[in-house]
Amino acid sequence: MHNASLLELTLSDLNIATRLLELIELEHDALVNRKFDLLGLLLDEKQPLLVQLDQHNHLRSAQLQRLGLPLSREGLLAYAERFEQDDQLIEAADQLTTIIEHCKETNNRNGQIIKANQYTVASMLEILQGPPVPSLYNRRGHLPRSNYQRPLSQV
Repeated sequence: MHNASLLELTLSDLNIATRLLELIELEHDALVNRKFDLLGLLLDEKQPLLVQLDQHNHLRSAQLQRLGLPLSREGLLAYAERFEQDDQLIEAADQLTTIIEHCKETNNRNGQIIKANQYTVASMLEILQGPPVPSLYNRRGHLPRSNYQRPLSQV
């Protein structure tokens, strides 16, 4: 992999991450407006983007490791200096980091909406189903004391 490849990967990931952020925002709107059919379509579109981002990340990491550079921003800086790509590569990497962080925050927000919806559905189901029926047996398989019937002679 030559120096432009790492830059090309990062620029490609910028486009992928930007699309992913758009999809996560659409997912938020679908969750808020309860458009569940749209959620499935969005998930289908998000999956390959996440796979591509992961693959590109592994390729970048492998390139840095081959050169004996750390898998960090400092390693990327050293790589950029070595191949005289300082400005472009670092700027693209910083933008990618910012977009990925925004994706994580937005995804966490969507996760909170999903958890709230799950809690609401569970509460509604509990109301519809009524209180839980007590078990006939305790955890040891015996009748609990409250269900124990005394012989008529002890009454």
